[in-house]
Amino acid sequence: MAILKYYRKDQLTPIEVDDRNTDFIAQLERDGYTQDEQKAISESGEVGGTNYTGTAADTTTSSTTTSSGYTAEQAQVLMPWLTKLAPVEGRKLIDEYVQGYIETGEATFALAR
Repeated sequence: MAILKYYRKDQLTPIEVDDRNTDFIAQLERDGYTQDEQKAISESGEVGGTNYTGTAADTTTSSTTTSSGYTAEQAQVLMPWLTKLAPVEGRKLIDEYVQGYIETGEATFALAR
């Protein structure tokens, strides 16, 4: 009986498994776990990894003001869930809404855009 340690780029704390538990070991390996700790550490810097530090390339903010005086930043404050759930897509949605409102002056058309 030996204890094996399995790692993954998003799970650098090892999962310890008895080597007789072959079904669980097979499942771990199918799920991308490896016994190579250094491989897991090096992959942890990739997207989805524990140590990933990249940023979205499209996260610039604008302060487009609508005719009502509201900016996209104020819309983001009113609807924080948009950017918390999907930062880039939420920001694009807010920008589209603000631009639609500027072009038409109608909130309903801006929503349909």
